[in-house]
Amino acid sequence: MSREQQIYLTQTMAGQRQYNNLLALFDNFDQYNRALGIAQNSMGTLQEQQNIYMESTAAHLKTLKASVEDIFDSFVDNEPINNFIDDLADGATEVAKFLDAIGGGGAVLKALGAIGMSVFSKQIAQGINTSIQNMNIAKERAQ
Repeated sequence: MSREQQIYLTQTMAGQRQYNNLLALFDNFDQYNRALGIAQNSMGTLQEQQNIYMESTAAHLKTLKASVEDIFDSFVDNEPINNFIDDLADGATEVAKFLDAIGGGGAVLKALGAIGMSVFSKQIAQGINTSIQNMNIAKERAQ
């Protein structure tokens, strides 16, 4: 066929928008056939590789792991676990709302620090005095 006849035929078969694609396929049909043959031949190679993998220890371990997970799923009722996790998430959300309402975590830490200082002020003072005395004793020994 002449080029004009090929274009007319491809436009008739594929329409105005797709005729270039069909024309390119006709022009490169031998490349298409080679690629198709390679793909068909490679299917056997891929199957061989799959067979080799399936004989490997890794494949057997994956099969065992899937079986154990299946057994675990059969014995364990996930609903109570999921409910517990949902309750924890709800609790964390409420704590976050509380902290936001009182001005954030910094305000809580300051309040706890103030309470700690008032409750443990004697012990803190004694600890500081003991530390100072120990440093003085260490200085005297060093001289």
